[in-house]
Amino acid sequence: MTFFSEVHFSLFGDFFNKPEDRDPAPLPPSLDSPPRRGMTVIVTEMTMKRRENDKKETEMTDSNMARNIHMAFPCKMRFFNSPSSQRGMTLIELVMVIIIIAITAGVAMKAITPSITAGKVEASKKEMGIIADAILAYTRDVGAAPANLTGLTTNPGSYTTWKGPYLRNGFDQDTSDFHRDAWNTLYTYVAADSGVCLTSTGSGTNVTKRIAGAHTDLDSNTVRGTVLDIEDTPPGLIYRDSVTITITYPNKTGSDTTRNTTPTASGTYSFNGIPIGTHTITAIHSSTHDTVTSYLTVNQKLTLTTSNFKFGKALWRVANALSGNGLVLVNGSAKAYGTCSGAINDSVQFEIYNGTGKPDTLTSLTATYNGDAAYYKYIYWGTTVCDSTAPLDSSGVAIAFSSSKILNNDTKVTIYLKKFGTHPWLYSSCAMHAANMSGRTFTITFSDGSVITFTT
Repeated sequence: MTFFSEVHFSLFGDFFNKPEDRDPAPLPPSLDSPPRRGMTVIVTEMTMKRRENDKKETEMTDSNMARNIHMAFPCKMRFFNSPSSQRGMTLIELVMVIIIIAITAGVAMKAITPSITAGKVEASKKEMGIIADAILAYTRDVGAAPANLTGLTTNPGSYTTWKGPYLRNGFDQDTSDFHRDAWNTLYTYVAADSGVCLTSTGSGTNVTKRIAGAHTDLDSNTVRGTVLDIEDTPPGLIYRDSVTITITYPNKTGSDTTRNTTPTASGTYSFNGIPIGTHTITAIHSSTHDTVTSYLTVNQKLTLTTSNFKFGKALWRVANALSGNGLVLVNGSAKAYGTCSGAINDSVQFEIYNGTGKPDTLTSLTATYNGDAAYYKYIYWGTTVCDSTAPLDSSGVAIAFSSSKILNNDTKVTIYLKKFGTHPWLYSSCAMHAANMSGRTFTITFSDGSVITFTT
């Protein structure tokens, strides 16, 4: 059995061996020789030896690598495949790491916080400056500071003078973000007698932008100026009433208002309660219809003297040339008029001015005039100073006043010659015998020697 089994095993093993590994020819076994091993056993042993050699080479390679790393980094190292490298952090180690991180973060925040706060303060200051400029622009258009910041972007009440929005926001998500500072805290806005201010409170310390010392600095300024003619002559008392100064400005409630005044004898004028902004101011001479227009810029809390208005004509030379030369005619004051409704111009009026430097006492006048014969009944100077009976007073006749009249220095008065008729005896009604005095030239001589001439 042994012989056949061994032969069978040997033949079976040879079957799996490569041809070159097989015996060239099987020989009969000898009963005295030991059994011969098959090739399968030999292959298995060789494979196991090869694996052991590969393992030894791998261990030697790992050992050499570890030695090289240790030589390059001479510190205690743990290899990942070692049991000690897979040990986790202890609770104490974890707590220490957290403490170190917390301390580092605290120190960093302590150093960074002042910079963050300073940056927010500067950002809020910049924004408040922009809002302050918008408030001033609103005031120039409307005439007063807005009641709240919303008025800078929304018309407060269909104001025709409102030209906003005065602030523009490029973000649609929040169109009112300018109400808040860098800390998202609402600005405090005040427009009162105590001042016009914008304050940021988000930092815990008030940061205030003062726009004006009081709201009146924005909406109640004074404008002053002077009116002269081309010869730098003021209108004087004689002509000042013939000049009207007009100014137009926003009235605080959404529309414009216009105010008028007359200059003094020296030509000065003033307006109070004028808001900041650029306004139209005009001087009008009623006798000649000459007009001079200027555009005046008013700044806050400033009394302005405008460039003098100067007419292009010598309008008031006589008003500046009075030095004891007697009474003078007020330019543009002489005219003919009717004393009754529907009647012809049967009466004459004119103004005289005393610039002699002293009071002047008058007792009579002589009126000389051209044209057809005409006779007048009354002379009126505040009261009736002459009431002629037939025959009526005529051209060239000196007429005495019923009482002396005194004209003080730098004053003027209007004198009337009333009810001219064509018949010296028959002037009894407005329609009968009335004389037309329009277009006639008069020369009036007063008892003090003063002479004036005019055409009606």
